[in-house]
Amino acid sequence: MRKLVIISILVTSMCMLLACGKETSSPAPTKDATPTQEVAPSAESQEPKTDAEQNTQTGGTIQSSSITGVQDLTEEEKDYSYGKAVMQDPELVLPAEDWIMEDGSLWYPFDLHKQEYSAQQLLTRCYIGKSVLKKASTENLIQLLQGLWPVDSFTFSNPGFYEQYLVHSLNATNELLSRDDLGSTLLAMYKNASIVEGMTSEEENNLIVLETLLAKESVYLQLSDEERAEVLAQATKLMEDRENVSNLNRMSSAFFSGIFGYQMLYSENAWIDYVNANGNDDAKAQLTEDWN
Repeated sequence: MRKLVIISILVTSMCMLLACGKETSSPAPTKDATPTQEVAPSAESQEPKTDAEQNTQTGGTIQSSSITGVQDLTEEEKDYSYGKAVMQDPELVLPAEDWIMEDGSLWYPFDLHKQEYSAQQLLTRCYIGKSVLKKASTENLIQLLQGLWPVDSFTFSNPGFYEQYLVHSLNATNELLSRDDLGSTLLAMYKNASIVEGMTSEEENNLIVLETLLAKESVYLQLSDEERAEVLAQATKLMEDRENVSNLNRMSSAFFSGIFGYQMLYSENAWIDYVNANGNDDAKAQLTEDWN
């Protein structure tokens, strides 16, 4: 009960920040000027999908659909902040196809930084129809989480709290966490990450999203021993690189702080034993430190 109260307070306060807005320099995918043609569901599309087809998406373009997704809120989703917002203002839910960019990927079809809506209404605008959400690649879903500005990871005192905010605010998060290829996709993106002098807050936030998700026990369980070793090696390298960069918002690793944070929230995390058995002294020391 205490954890639910903490999460509820965090989500409420962060929703207020979401409507405030702040500048960002990264370009968003461009929307095709030509209206997307609606495609009626075929008999093939209505056939039951296998678990692998439902839970793993590694690429391809997304076809348009006239379904908004409002009607397919699950009972669990109705208890989330975004579910309550959708039920309160269903007319604000955008057609699913509005999220499809000209390259076939999903991106926000509105400006997150304009104060056009209340925090509650903005949660509704961020709801993505499941007819296209389930077809998005796992990497695309991660990018959607990274692109949720102006609410960013620097607002939170614990990576676990940030993850819980995302779970309650974006249905894309819950779709992402159901993917069987989440661990391997995160690792592929993480191996290309770097920390350099002059990196922007947005670039740092994008890295934090990767590390926050990688620190989850469910991701640990998806990875092989070889992949876990790669994650630990990259996290250790990036932790050391932070010491040579002066303009960071966070001086400690979201990966190691996240491991510690998830253990606080859920009482266990398999990464703890793994890092203690395979990590260097600095990595082990960070498992007992707060996020700063």
